[in-house]
Amino acid sequence: FVTASTGVTGQTDCICPEDSYRDGAACASCNFLMGTVGIGATSAGDCHLTTTAKVTAAGIVSSLALFSLLSCAMWRCMRGRYTKLEKEKRERDVLRITTAMMEADKLGHPMVLCSAKNFVEMGTLHSYEYARDAGKLVVLDTMAKVHDFALKNFIVFISHQWLGWGKPDSELMHYRSMKRAIDRLQRRVKAHTGEGS
Repeated sequence: FVTASTGVTGQTDCICPEDSYRDGAACASCNFLMGTVGIGATSAGDCHLTTTAKVTAAGIVSSLALFSLLSCAMWRCMRGRYTKLEKEKRERDVLRITTAMMEADKLGHPMVLCSAKNFVEMGTLHSYEYARDAGKLVVLDTMAKVHDFALKNFIVFISHQWLGWGKPDSELMHYRSMKRAIDRLQRRVKAHTGEGS
């Protein structure tokens, strides 16, 4: 107890110090972050939030509000960025599809063909340049031309690897195999359609 004035002799003349209150014959401390305004509080009801507690509470509330605002702003920013990226992706996809549709009738490289007759007459495999310069090739550079050609002709794809550095097939090994395959195919086509050259 703290006495109110000098010379006071009884316990009833004593008052409790700051941040405590009278609880019967003794003083009790106010709860955490609670305090009194000055000395002499007579009940727990005289304890109030301290200025420090109020500032701390206001800081916490402000921090939570600021965090919420920043979170919302970040979410909106991220959502906006995601939406923009999705839109850009859709635009790229549409452009890619549109370009593909416009290019569908074009070939990345022309289809170059040699008739079976010209192939057999050459008697050996020659380089592309030789066959081109000799006028033995047909060049189709659009899908429409390939389609029209295929309606009137049979197209056979034959692939081979050069067997030497200077000549594609110096011993005629590939040429003979290809010629046999062409002869068989011509016989089959002729048997079914009456055509085959």
